[in-house]
Amino acid sequence: MRGMKDILRNALLLLPGLACLLLASPLWATEAITATLPPLAGLVRMLLPDARVQCLLPAHADPHRFTLTPRQTEQWHRARLVVRSLADDASWSFLEQQTRAQTISLWEHEPHGWLDPARVSPALDRLAAVLSGAFPERKPEIEARLPKSKARVRQIALEWKQGLGDLKAHGVILQHASWLPLLKASDVKVHLLLEAGPHGAGHKPHLLEQAVGLLKEHPSVWLIGDTRHDSRTLHWLARQIHPPARILMLDPIGTCGQSWDELMRSNLQRLPKH
Repeated sequence: MRGMKDILRNALLLLPGLACLLLASPLWATEAITATLPPLAGLVRMLLPDARVQCLLPAHADPHRFTLTPRQTEQWHRARLVVRSLADDASWSFLEQQTRAQTISLWEHEPHGWLDPARVSPALDRLAAVLSGAFPERKPEIEARLPKSKARVRQIALEWKQGLGDLKAHGVILQHASWLPLLKASDVKVHLLLEAGPHGAGHKPHLLEQAVGLLKEHPSVWLIGDTRHDSRTLHWLARQIHPPARILMLDPIGTCGQSWDELMRSNLQRLPKH
């Protein structure tokens, strides 16, 4: 019994030192980062793989129709650094006036900028500078990872160009504009964009009529959908020809635990094989 008491007493004596060690570790040092969207957290992880980044947008939510809960509002206020994309989370922008956290918006006017490798590389430069300022003890590590991360972006861009052969051969009709820059940069013919008006708007009847005409003329065209949007219109379009048009669903958001390249490669795996 006395031996057990000695063990417990010694363990209690070690706890304060252990707590200090944990709090001083890099893992805990990055805990105060909040990202509005999961892909932004993924970009942070390219530069700080052990970052404890919290995401405001939950799984499967539509960023255009999402409203922060009181708990998430508090999370935003208490963050040391907030990483956002004003082009995608503008409806949450009023919070910026109420937080003392340092905030970086990677894209002001380019929705879904993380889906275009050409826009990701300069965004990583800016993000690295802000992270180095917010966490100066990690600056050498961040600067060492930056060129490697940009090399991974170039590799992803190459893999996408190589993986889009079937879409290049037949062209696409897009439900949503999220993948438009990447497809155009990869020389995929986009016959029609169903989203009308501002980012996140719905489909207009005249565009649906145009899409039906295109499918009848080019039945091999791919319909590209977005897992974060209602796909009923897309499936209705597919049934307007026989056999039904082919549908490909891509996920532009992913999960908070993914790095950026994991998100892009998970969508690469969805592409049709030759």
